[in-house]
Amino acid sequence: MAKPKRNASKIEDLSSIELAKIGLTLNVIGDIFGFFSIIKAEQEEAIRSAENDKKS
Repeated sequence: MAKPKRNASKIEDLSSIELAKIGLTLNVIGDIFGFFSIIKAEQEEAIRSAENDKKS
């Protein structure tokens, strides 16, 4: 039996501009995760600081 052809493109089949778009998209996603990580860390630090002020 013949195997069905996959619709997924191979990297070799993609043009440079398509690869660049994929790379930029992944970069933006990474930046968004980094931004939220910074916000979360700042919130956690504010909570810790408030708890330390109450103990003092």
